[in-house]
Parts: sequence; structure tokens; C-alpha cells
Amino acid sequence: MTKIIKSPLKISLPSLTTIPSEEIIVNVKLFSFLGIALKADKLSLGFDPAIISFKSCSAKLVLVTSDLSPKTLKKLSNYANNYKIEIIKLKETMHSTLHYLGKKSGIITLKDRGFTEEVRKLIKG
Repeated sequence: MTKIIKSPLKISLPSLTTIPSEEIIVNVKLFSFLGIALKADKLSLGFDPAIISFKSCSAKLVLVTSDLSPKTLKKLSNYANNYKIEIIKLKETMHSTLHYLGKKSGIITLKDRGFTEEVRKLIKG
């Protein structure tokens, strides 16, 4: 007869870091503004829509999340360099785009100059 020995699980929790309240406000403001741009159809999410925006000359700015794969970032950078579009890397992850914009995407393309200027102000502070 075999005995089953149950050992207690040892779970280590990652250390929690506090985020300054100013940074949270900026992130919420940025994603709230991006949500307005999405509703106004001045924003697209994803790699293929970004390339279509490049080719139609409607892309003004591209935002990429911090967890975008290096291979995708390299491909996107090549297209952006050819069409002279600026890429800004955000601190946020794809999970933030899912939470605030409703779609998990690492690439956010802005297609309006006014929205682009406001987003630059929000990012650079």
C-alpha cells in the first residue's frame, strides 16, 4: 500500500512596488484620450491596420507597448522608417490596452494630427 504525503505549498509573492499617484493619473488621462480617439475612428490597433495606415499616408504617430516582441517591433520600425512615421514606446503593457481600449494590442496608430499633438503632450508631460 502506498502512502500519499501532502506537503504544504510554498508560494512566494512578488514584492509589490508603489506607483506614484501622478504616474497613474497620466496613464489614465492618456488611455482616456486614446479611447476618445478610438470612438472618433482616428486610431487603429494592431500590426496590419498600422501598415494599411502607413500605405494610405494617414498614420501620424505609432505607440508601442513595452511588451511588444522584438521581431514585431523591428518589422514595424522598418515600415515606419520608410514612411517617416515616429514610434514612441510606452511603459504600459498590452494588458493596459485591453483594459482601457477593449482590444489586446501592442501597436496603436494615431491617424489625426490634433490627437497626435495632444498624445505627445500627455506622454512627455
